[in-house]
Amino acid sequence: WNSKERHIYIIATNDIHASIEAMPKLATIVNELEQEGEVIIVDSGDRVSGNAYVDDSQYPGVPIIELMNNIGYSVATLGNHEFDKGSKALDMMLSSATFPIVCANMEAKNGALEPLPYTTIKCHGVEFGFAGIVDTDGGGRPLGGNSAYTNYTFSPDIETAYEICEEVATKCDMVILLSHMGLDRDRELTKLTPKCAWIAGGHSHDIVNEEFNGVHISQNNKNLRYVTIADICVKGG
Repeated sequence: WNSKERHIYIIATNDIHASIEAMPKLATIVNELEQEGEVIIVDSGDRVSGNAYVDDSQYPGVPIIELMNNIGYSVATLGNHEFDKGSKALDMMLSSATFPIVCANMEAKNGALEPLPYTTIKCHGVEFGFAGIVDTDGGGRPLGGNSAYTNYTFSPDIETAYEICEEVATKCDMVILLSHMGLDRDRELTKLTPKCAWIAGGHSHDIVNEEFNGVHISQNNKNLRYVTIADICVKGG
């Protein structure tokens, strides 16, 4: 029996909206927590749309992805704004990320890249499952112009989120849903008692940190004004 406490810090961000000026503050938080334990950094979508340097780059969106690579992000999902520049730009963002991008309710066609529905990360003996979901607010697809979604189809967000949490729960110790559905739909999902401990949300730009129907929900406004940090203590295995 090993009584030594080990800490895992999961930092959740959402709706960064290309706020590159805030990234050094996030890097400072990461560096400080890395002195105390293991750090997992996750994002719940809309990393672009807010800064011309990022959005109108030769490779739209890639500058923020490169910063996220440098900070050490572990996993992210897609937001509706990741589709703004079409499939070629999204393909470039996906291929530029050194961390997995997951989204369970998106299916690509015509050769476009398709993210995995989920990924798992093992840390201090604990297996975490991270699933991703994007909103289908725009008539069966995410919000935005029709042309952005030419090469994609989507399954309903809440129903798919429930199903993927059920699946991932059989393969890990703790399920965390990276949701870009918005707070109202996250709360609706909890009424179905999904097998996730935490919904790290985005899309509606709320500030929330609450238990709802036995599931923890967090969201951090936008532009990296705030982050949520989960401190998970592992003792004796």
